[in-house]
Amino acid sequence: MKNFNLSLAILHIFPSARPMIDFLVVDNGLGPEIAEWNLSAPRPSVEELMKAEEAASLTEAKKQTSFRIDSYAKENRTRIAGTPDDAEIAGWNNKLRIAQAILTDTATDIDKAAFQAEIAARDIEGETLEIFVQKVIRNAEFYAQAVGLIDGLKRKTQDAVSAAKTPEDVEKVLIDMKAQAEAAFEKLMQ
Repeated sequence: MKNFNLSLAILHIFPSARPMIDFLVVDNGLGPEIAEWNLSAPRPSVEELMKAEEAASLTEAKKQTSFRIDSYAKENRTRIAGTPDDAEIAGWNNKLRIAQAILTDTATDIDKAAFQAEIAARDIEGETLEIFVQKVIRNAEFYAQAVGLIDGLKRKTQDAVSAAKTPEDVEKVLIDMKAQAEAAFEKLMQ
């Protein structure tokens, strides 16, 4: 006879039901059936059930909001970067290193050749190595400032969500963060 603890399965689906479940289901080969039921187990009060439901609701609100915060941050990084390509963005640090090396006259011939190849491929009239280096540095400074802003607001919002006591507080944090972020991005994009 194989034993199943149905209470664990029910708790997985309905975590707030924990205090009400106290039975064991067995499978006698013909299908599961209740083998024991403890009617003397203490039953939760209405207040306890309501608190459990509120806690589950708050946990779910925090989980959903965390996902929304991450998505919003990623969406704005993409908007600021002008590309969703993480590999391209990761390569910007190398471009910045090369640009700085060119400015300090410590760049290798390979570094200079990499930039010359990109300049040729871009085929922008009048774009020289010096102009391209300045663009790379300006873009890197702007992107670093923007990412710093995004990361700072994201961390602030995650901390506020963690401290929230109700699902309504969680939603208010999200609304406030979005307003702050939009104002900050508008100022940044000027």
